Amino acid sequence: MRSFGPSRTQGSRMKNSTILVLATAFALSIVSCPAESVPDPEVLSSDTALSALTVDGEAADENGGSFGFSVPYATAYIDIAFELATGASASLGGEAGTRHLAVGLNVGANSFSIVVTAEDGTTTATYTLIVTRDPEILPNSINLSYPAADASDLGPRPTFSWGKSAGAVRWKIHLAEGASPSVAPASDYLISPSWTPPIDLNPSMDYAWKVVPYDAAGTELTPSESRIFRTGFLSEAPTGLVVTQVADKPHLSIEWIASVGAERYKIFRNRGSVPIYVIGAENPLVWIDGFPNSGINTYTVRASNDFGDSGDSNEASGTPIDSGFAIVIFK
Repeated sequence: MRSFGPSRTQGSRMKNSTILVLATAFALSIVSCPAESVPDPEVLSSDTALSALTVDGEAADENGGSFGFSVPYATAYIDIAFELATGASASLGGEAGTRHLAVGLNVGANSFSIVVTAEDGTTTATYTLIVTRDPEILPNSINLSYPAADASDLGPRPTFSWGKSAGAVRWKIHLAEGASPSVAPASDYLISPSWTPPIDLNPSMDYAWKVVPYDAAGTELTPSESRIFRTGFLSEAPTGLVVTQVADKPHLSIEWIASVGAERYKIFRNRGSVPIYVIGAENPLVWIDGFPNSGINTYTVRASNDFGDSGDSNEASGTPIDSGFAIVIFK
C-alpha cells in the first residue's frame, strides 16, 4: 500500500525553511541596532591675555604689551601681581605664579619678563614690565650724625657716623684730643660712612673730629664741619671698705661705698692677683666670702668701667668665727 503521510524529503525541507527564517530575523535585528554616540573633544582656550598688573598695589601703565612703573629711591623691594584668563599660567623671571613678593630693585630701569601659557598648553605670550627706581638724591655737603655736637660721657670706642654727600664714595676721619681735629687722618679710606676707633679713647677728655669725603678718582671734596665731644670718666676708687664676721657662720662680710661711674667691681683677697667680680647697683655694696681662710683675711676693692680700673680702696681685714664646717647655698 502507498502511504500518504509526509515524506522524508518534505520534512527536511520544512526544517530547513524554519532555520532560514530564524537566521534572517536574527540578521535583521543586528542591522537595526543604533550606533554608539561619541562626543566631540573639548576645545581648550588659547587665551594668553594678561590684565590688572599692579606694582605694590598700584596699576602699572600699559603700552602695547609692555608695562611701566616708577618708584622712589627709598623703595628697594616691590610686590608684583597680575590676572590671567581661566586655565592659563604664568611665570616672572622663571618663577611661577601670578603674585611675586619682595622683588629686589637696582637704581635705574629694572626689566622683568612675564611669560603666559594658555590653557591649551602650547600658546604663549611674553610681556615686559619695566620698573624704574629713582636715583638717590644726596646733599652737596657732608653732615655728621654721631656723636652729636657737645656730646659727653661717651665710651672709649664710640662709633662715628655721617651722611653721604653728592659724588663721595670714600671717606677719611680726622680725630684728635683738644679743640681741633688732627691734620693727618686717623683712618684709612672708608667705604661706608661709619668708623670705630681701633683703640680706646682716653677718659675725661675733649676730642675734635671731622670727615673728609673723596670722589671715585680720589679727589678730596668739601670736608664736614668740626665737632667736639667729651669722653666719660674713669670711676674713683671705692671707699669705706669694712670687713665683719657673719653671725653663726665662718663667713666674712665685705662692704664698701659704691663709686660713681663704676659698672663692676673687682675684689682681691689676701693680696692675690686674680679678682672676684661683683656687679651691683645698691649702695653700700656687700659681698659675702663663704670660704675665707681660718686666720686673718685681707681685702681690697677696685671699681671698673669700659675705660679701665680705678685705684685700690683701702685695705680691710677680718677673721671668721670658728664654728666648724659650713654649707653655703647660692641662690
